[in-house]
Amino acid sequence: MSGLFDLLVLKTIGSAFTDFVRDTYTALAEVSDRIFSTTVELSFSNWGGWKGGSVPGVHYRALPGWLGGVLRVWQSRNDLRLAR
Repeated sequence: MSGLFDLLVLKTIGSAFTDFVRDTYTALAEVSDRIFSTTVELSFSNWGGWKGGSVPGVHYRALPGWLGGVLRVWQSRNDLRLAR
């Protein structure tokens, strides 16, 4: 089993809950200082029929650094903060 677990995502800028479409089912009031927060969990047990062992071309020890690089690029464009 592989994946990401307990990845906390927070967005503190530009996450206001305002200017949305209202209808008879709208229950929440507009809030300009809302913080978006969620926890991400992603798991997978095979890759397209792969049944175990090493996948040719995948450097498993490099994956954490690669994921950190992806998140740093996202941060530079979307005000993402990483916490350990």
